[in-house]
This record gives sequence, structure tokens and C-alpha cells, in this order.
Amino acid sequence: MPNQREFFRLRLSVPFSFAILEAQDPEVPTNQTFTFQTQDLSGGGLRFESALPLEAGDCLQLKLIFPGSATIDVKATVVWCDKVRAPDIELYTGGIRFEGISEEEQDTIVGHLFQAQIEARKKARVINEVDAD
Repeated sequence: MPNQREFFRLRLSVPFSFAILEAQDPEVPTNQTFTFQTQDLSGGGLRFESALPLEAGDCLQLKLIFPGSATIDVKATVVWCDKVRAPDIELYTGGIRFEGISEEEQDTIVGHLFQAQIEARKKARVINEVDAD
């Protein structure tokens, strides 16, 4: 199946918080803020893991928190959410698509992704140099 993503996606853990604006399940609380870490991130969305059973179509107000710099505050929609097999815990993984994100906000996210890639390559190069000694 061809990759239909508009942006490249990088495995990166970034803190984010969200409030549910509209939930498909009326039992899900809409007056709380939840905080998690991304599993991967792109200029168009993110993948997450949580104990919260979100559903496709849930609308969120989401805030990405980049350490030492800007935060991105954007509306988002849950695209998918599946239960994960995990011992002794209810765990879900899902995908979130940013809605109405500005080009400047996307550029900020993509800039952080490029910086993370550069840092990872530098670390890999240092490890390879140490291993070669």
C-alpha cells in the first residue's frame, strides 16, 4: 500500500496535552486535560499511546510542547485508535490529524523533526567512531 502521508513522519517523543471538544462516546470526559507523549510526529499529525480509549472522529484541542521553545496549539481529529495487547493494563494506540494548522506551525514542527534527525545522526556518528577505536 503506498504511503499517502503529505509529511514525513519521525519516531520522536514530544509531550502533548489535549482536551476533548467532542467525543463519539458520551461517557468520555470532555472537561479534562490529558497529557501524553507522541510516539511519532509529522507536520500533519501524530501517533500516540495512552490508557484513554479515544475513537475515530473525536475532536480535540491539542497542544504540542517542544522543550525549550514554542508550543503549537491546534484543533485535531482522532483518525484511528486501537486497543493494544498489554499485560495488566488497558492500552490504546492511535493516530491524530491536525486540523486547520497554519503553515508557520507546520514549519515549526518540521524544523524540530529535522533538528531531531540531525542530532540522532551526530549521536550515531559518535557511537560509530567510539566503536571503531
